[in-house]
Amino acid sequence: MCRNVLEHLSLLQIADTVRHLCRLSARYVYVAGRCRAQPAGLLDVTTPADHTPSQRTLVSPDLLRLLLVLQGFRRRADLEGKLDETGGQDDVLVYERGGT
Repeated sequence: MCRNVLEHLSLLQIADTVRHLCRLSARYVYVAGRCRAQPAGLLDVTTPADHTPSQRTLVSPDLLRLLLVLQGFRRRADLEGKLDETGGQDDVLVYERGGT
């Protein structure tokens, strides 16, 4: 479980953290937090203007999804829908070990 952490890291730290979460996971990875609102593309990364001093990087939810898939996890959209308190803003990602 990783909640409201990734936006406080650099892009390289985000990739390392996702790898570490996947390595530690017995089955599921749950990631929640701020993502890049309306990204222009997969690699659209920003430092938010309305950030707190500790927030460093917002990435596309699709980039986070790619990082999880590359670690061998598959998306569980059914669980994301149940756990997303924001109403479908791609702020909650749930992945399960054993994806393609």
